[in-house]
Amino acid sequence: MSAISDAVAYDEHLLLCLRIPKAGSQSLERALARTWAGRKRFYVPNTLELDGRLSRLQHLRFRRSQARNLIAHYRTRSLNRALRYIDHVSTPGDLLIGGHADFRTLSNRLSIPVKIVTIFRNPLDRCRSEYHYSRCKFLEKSRLARMDSSVLPRMAAKTDFDSYVDFLFEHREIYGNIAAAYLGLQPWDEVGRFFQRHVFHAGVLERNALFSRILGEKLGAGVQFPHLNVSGSAQHVAIAIRTRRKIELLYARDFEIYEFVLDATVAPGTRRTKAFAAEVAARSA
Repeated sequence: MSAISDAVAYDEHLLLCLRIPKAGSQSLERALARTWAGRKRFYVPNTLELDGRLSRLQHLRFRRSQARNLIAHYRTRSLNRALRYIDHVSTPGDLLIGGHADFRTLSNRLSIPVKIVTIFRNPLDRCRSEYHYSRCKFLEKSRLARMDSSVLPRMAAKTDFDSYVDFLFEHREIYGNIAAAYLGLQPWDEVGRFFQRHVFHAGVLERNALFSRILGEKLGAGVQFPHLNVSGSAQHVAIAIRTRRKIELLYARDFEIYEFVLDATVAPGTRRTKAFAAEVAARSA
């Protein structure tokens, strides 16, 4: 993997690898980690707490996991201390990577401007994949390990997909519009203006080769998206009309974001590419 050229304009800010669950986030992390080999990368933990809003036990699980990861990387269990350290030693062009960190938490606590690199997935497919993955992972665990599990794997393991979506919809103030939550996109934010201001590069999982190529052009480096670990069985989970409608309502903002990014990407086969920021600027004008 080629090193990033020092001559490109990405180094005016910190770049955040924004990992949206079940949207190719592991492949995105691996691709960026390889591209940044030899350059400074800073681990960031999970910052968006969802399950903890349902119960005190889940809140403690989240804090315990976050503390363990912070101790392993920074010898502190305090997120604020870890971010203060990053703020002190980082320089523009460095990469924030690791857990499922949300943009607002980091951008509000770091003095160097933060820009997002992320990839989106059709929300319907993302939800279906989340169900299948959560169910399989829970059932693979021992009975003892299952006792210390998060909410969604438990729910996926004991229900069918329709009932799983019913649960998400019942708690849509927590689990709805997950992509928008990680972006920190507020209900009043116009998508195009948000992307113009905060996003360095974005794409869709269904066009990951195009995502990698244009990102590589921006960075002056080769970016290779790893082989996707997608289980075909997830694609065969039947979706009833009623359930599909609930998913559309549950992720209405995420569908808007996905369609925006899909429209803003260059069509496959186009020779000359246009920078993503310029593309969204034109759409927002």
